[in-house]
Amino acid sequence: MKKIKLISIGNYEEYNDYILEKHESFFDVFGKLFYDVFQISADFHEEYDEEKGDYFIRERNIKNYKDKKEGFIDPKKKVLIDIFYGDKVIFLVVYCSKKLREKFNVELEKVTYMVKPKLKKSIKNETQQS
Repeated sequence: MKKIKLISIGNYEEYNDYILEKHESFFDVFGKLFYDVFQISADFHEEYDEEKGDYFIRERNIKNYKDKKEGFIDPKKKVLIDIFYGDKVIFLVVYCSKKLREKFNVELEKVTYMVKPKLKKSIKNETQQS
């Protein structure tokens, strides 16, 4: 399995936010991750047909998800996950206890990677002189 690029992560008092590269394996990887960490069944293969007023099952194509939002919630565990699909990135916000977010981050590290930013020469020189 190819790891998904994690562009940024933000840690706050009650939630974490993540920006991820929009990748075709997102639905499979994060469906499993949400279940393993939160026991939330995020079935990314189930979609709602507004015209028919019914659900149907099919393989999702990440390219069809642009300027869309979806969320998952477990009120008993006080977990809320919001996913915002952009053109090239996915914004993920996870609201839950600090302990669960730490567990999520450990598991997230197994399926994502971050690129170390390259510093410009002028910035390198300033940091070395300090």
